Formats: sequence, structure tokens, C-alpha cells
Amino acid sequence: MSWPGRSGGPLAPPWAPLVAALAVALTGAIAALVWHSARLGPFDALAARVLVARSDGEFHLAGAVSDALVDLAVVGALCMAAYAVARRWLDAVLLALAAPALALGAEKALKLLVDRRVIGSTVSHYPSGHLAVVAAVALTLVLLLRAAGARPRTRTVAAAAATALVAALAVTRQVDTAHLLSDVVGGMATGVAVALAAALLLDRRPRRKASPATPRR
Repeated sequence: MSWPGRSGGPLAPPWAPLVAALAVALTGAIAALVWHSARLGPFDALAARVLVARSDGEFHLAGAVSDALVDLAVVGALCMAAYAVARRWLDAVLLALAAPALALGAEKALKLLVDRRVIGSTVSHYPSGHLAVVAAVALTLVLLLRAAGARPRTRTVAAAAATALVAALAVTRQVDTAHLLSDVVGGMATGVAVALAAALLLDRRPRRKASPATPRR
């Protein structure tokens, strides 16, 4: 028995094309500003002064929290995929698994292209891969709850929790000096753009029409 593409409403909300375009534009604009650069802009410098760890304890704690938040997002993506499998909702399975994977791929490609390195670093920093993946997972949760027809209160609580998760990761990645402000903003924008683009593409996927039931004699 084939799975239906949809077991709920469309994955992408009406505002998805506009927000996806804005996210792509933001990612590209920041990339242009930090293109092959080691210079810290004024906002990066200000955020670094405010957020950077003041002790080894703060540094290691921020790193541990960052890793835990990413692990939580990965578990969340797998749980969403399992839920979609239980509902035989193929499009949701594909979105839950593809959004973080594609966000990670986009982040890797952008790092090679932009090659933003701070002084003394041997790796590219823009955009943040942690933020790209977690933002994609967080937005996927919001999209799936909406498409599944969850109650407004449930959707609001989930959206608030997802936003808090992304915000906490954005802070910890700067506290442990893994990224600058522009890196985390670019990572979030990348994750949003990828998740919405994936949802839009899945909604346009051709559907197999169910064959009519054969009447019993």
C-alpha cells in the first residue's frame, strides 16, 4: 500500500515564499559583507565584547550547552519523522529528515564559498552550521504542527519553545567564541530559507492519484 503524500494540510504557509526570499537575501547580504574577510564589523565586535566567556568555566559550559542543544534538535527531527511515519505522512517524513540535512549541506557550501576567517583561525566561520541545522529543525516543527491541524495553544507553545532553543544556541555559540554575531544570524537565515524552500517544493510534488476501489461481487 502506497503512502499518501499528505496526511494534513499543505506544509508551507501562505507567507513562506516571502519569508524564504527575505532569508535568502539576508544570508546573501551578510555573506557579501564578510566575503573572504577577517575583519570584525561594529556589531560583531560589540556582541563579542558583551557575550564572550570571562572564564574557562563559562567557556566550557557554553560549549557543553551548545552540543546538548544540537543533540536535542537532532532527536527532535527524528521524533518528527517517527510521528510522520506513524501517520503514514510521506511529505512530513521527507521534510523532517531533509530540512536539517539540506541546511547542513547549504552551510558547508557557503563556508567554502564565503571563506570568512577571523584572525588566527584556520577554518571558515560563516554561516554557523549549528544554527542552520537547529533553525531548520525548529521551523520544521512549527510547519508540521500547523499542517497537522494542532490546536493554536499547542502551536504557540511549540513556536515559543523552538524560538527559545534557537536563541539560546545563538548566545552560547558566541559565548564559547565559536562564532560571531553575523555568523549566527546567517546560520539562522540559512536554516529558515532551506526549511521553507523544502516545504514549498514538497507541496508542489506530483501526487499519485488513488486508484478507485474495485467493487465486490
